[in-house]
Amino acid sequence: MIEIPSRLINTITNYVYAHHQLGSHGFIVGGNWDYKHGYFDYLMDSGNKSNYIRIPFTTIKGSIEDKNGVIRFGTPYLLSYEAKTGAQFYMNHHPYSDKCEVDNYSNPSDNMYTGDSGLERYLDLGRAIVNEAEIAVLGYE
Repeated sequence: MIEIPSRLINTITNYVYAHHQLGSHGFIVGGNWDYKHGYFDYLMDSGNKSNYIRIPFTTIKGSIEDKNGVIRFGTPYLLSYEAKTGAQFYMNHHPYSDKCEVDNYSNPSDNMYTGDSGLERYLDLGRAIVNEAEIAVLGYE
């Protein structure tokens, strides 16, 4: 993860407006959201590793499902995620019972955030994308 300085940090705005403005520039709401916080993600590159710009936000009034919901942006950052393909199945036997459970998810070591390795080459592109996001949300350069 590499943080990117931005004029969006601590900016407060309407969620629906931010969603529309950032969505028109290729950002989506990442999968790990709830009603009080979330992330706008921009996929920069995919392959064995997916490289993203992530702009976190917290809800300060209402929720993101509420048309009047208000959010505050956090610090944007570059993120690389490596996901192994294919389901893996594990049978876990409970030692004190005759029951077993099936785990069809990969081990945490198989799906991991890969840190900063190789992200430096995306830094200039990441800054440009964050600049576009700033213009989209703030309306000026």
